[in-house]
Amino acid sequence: MLMDENQMVLQEAIASLADEGILCISCSHWHKFYSEMHRFGTFDQQEEEKKKKEKKKRKGRRRRKKKEEEEEEEKEKEENIEHEPTTTDHNDDLSENRREISIRMLLHVILQAALRAECYIKPLMSFYSNGCVKLFVRVGQSRLICKSMCTFDGIAFYCRTCHSSTACSFAVPATSKQHASLKASHIPAGAQVCSQCNVRTAIIGPLWVGPLHSTVFVKKSLEFMHTSGEWLQNRSYLIQVLTFFFFKIYLFVCLYK
Repeated sequence: MLMDENQMVLQEAIASLADEGILCISCSHWHKFYSEMHRFGTFDQQEEEKKKKEKKKRKGRRRRKKKEEEEEEEKEKEENIEHEPTTTDHNDDLSENRREISIRMLLHVILQAALRAECYIKPLMSFYSNGCVKLFVRVGQSRLICKSMCTFDGIAFYCRTCHSSTACSFAVPATSKQHASLKASHIPAGAQVCSQCNVRTAIIGPLWVGPLHSTVFVKKSLEFMHTSGEWLQNRSYLIQVLTFFFFKIYLFVCLYK
């Protein structure tokens, strides 16, 4: 997903923070993690004029086709013809969760760079603000913990109708002991059917399947803001953001514990 130069810079930054450091990332091009890259070229003026004319012709053809389709639909409604419901035109539904998907995909890229440097990561807090995706990730060095990082990497099956999702990690611990051996998890091949809507789900990934926030970090940050954070100019805004994350994590733990 990232360019080779950016991957090298990210890997060097993670290697320098191997002794328990915090990596802060702000990504303004977060939309590129879930959409395809578009490349634009330079052309001469004559070629540009020709292309403009071709575009106008294509627009006219599309308008004619739309009018014909609308007329056909009106005729079908008048005749009361029943049609089977379709579930393919739901591209806008997936865009509602595009920010969380981009954050999880970015964490997957950070995890891959950390594993190359024999480091592990732990997301402390990640959110979207002012057109940028911002992540605070703790980086440490431990071979045993690096081995268990595979359980936080996987794919997700997303339903476009009821907006439900199920995550599947690539690896699962073989035993209940800490730092035990891992085994490959059972990931179904191809798109699955939603248990609630009976509709084929979309496959998203690879991405980070683990938690996006740390309860300990958020709680300590809130305590710092209330006790000794008076010198900050945006103190009230930070308290609002941290309280929102704290109650969001608390509700998630209570409902899914």
